[in-house]
Parts: sequence; structure tokens; C-alpha cells
Amino acid sequence: MTATHKILLVEDDLTLADWVIEYLQEQHFLVEHVARGDLVQEKVAVFAPDLVLLDVMLPGLNGIEVCRLLRQDSHIPIIMLTARSDEFDEVIGLEAGANDYVIKPVRPRALLARINSALKNKIIAPQKTHEITLGQLNINSEANRVTYRGVEIELSTSLFAFLWFLANHAGEVVDRDTVFKALKIENMTVKIAALM
Repeated sequence: MTATHKILLVEDDLTLADWVIEYLQEQHFLVEHVARGDLVQEKVAVFAPDLVLLDVMLPGLNGIEVCRLLRQDSHIPIIMLTARSDEFDEVIGLEAGANDYVIKPVRPRALLARINSALKNKIIAPQKTHEITLGQLNINSEANRVTYRGVEIELSTSLFAFLWFLANHAGEVVDRDTVFKALKIENMTVKIAALM
């Protein structure tokens, strides 16, 4: 069986990195490794991974900073790895745009399950800005149309605007005020368009 997905492992603990690489290769993933945070963006540009496993504590740039940089122009799934079971670290990682969080010591099957889940729900980069696909959910803002598993879902204009906003911010933590402000502007735009 050939490798189906590419994973970039960013980990400065070389013993752990070797183990994770070996395990993921046995599961038919193509794995590349970097040990420094400041090398990640360049590696992502060249390797084009389907998912990034990102340690929090790294030389060069820490994992939180790397995650924020990647999120500026990519929806690539990011799973953070940390030795600390600190809720604060977990929240910071998720707010930086991570999709998931794994606490060391890493358990092989649990890691594999999280990777497969993140890849299954991976955002397919839209060819046009008016369409987003998240797993089996498709949202088209031009047609105000939502389908899940090929079945169309009827939504009110307000609910559609809310869903579209969330889809555009997938992988991010967005506070309630930001959502309300964005939807208020969206509703005003819809009302103005209806009057014209």
C-alpha cells in the first residue's frame, strides 16, 4: 500500500520523533520531520503536508507562534503536542488555531485516531471564494445553499450567515461579540441588497 497522506512532524525530542515517524510510516503515511519552529513555514511550502503534528516547546519559534503563522494563510489541520497537561496551554493552542491537542506521552492508537479524524474533517481549499467544503458539508454563499452528504439543508438567511461565518473561521476560536458584529453587518448588507 502506498502512502496516502503527508504529515509534517515538528518535534525537537529526536527519540520521540524517530518513534512517531516509524509508527506513522507503518500506518502508510509519508512523514517529514523538522526539529525547529523557525523552519516550519519553509518546510510546509516545499512539502505541502496534509497535516502538521506540532510540539509546543521548540527552539527557534515555539509551537504557538508557529501555529499562528500557519493559520494566517492555511487551513491545514494542526495537532499540537505537549508534555504539559495544563488547561491554559490547551486553550492557548486552540485559540492560536490548532485543531486538536495531544498530551505526551503519546499513545500510538490515540494519536492515529486523532490524525484520521483531523484528516477526515480537513477543509478542502475552495477553488472559488464563495464555496467551502468541510468533510461532507458543502456551503455555497453565491447560491445560499448548504448540502450535507449530498442532501440539501434548508436554512434561514440568518442561520446561513452564521454557518458561513463559522466555516470561514474553522479552526479558530471566535468570541461571541465578534460573531454578533459580523452577523449584524451581514444582515444589514442583506437588507440593503433587498431594497435595491
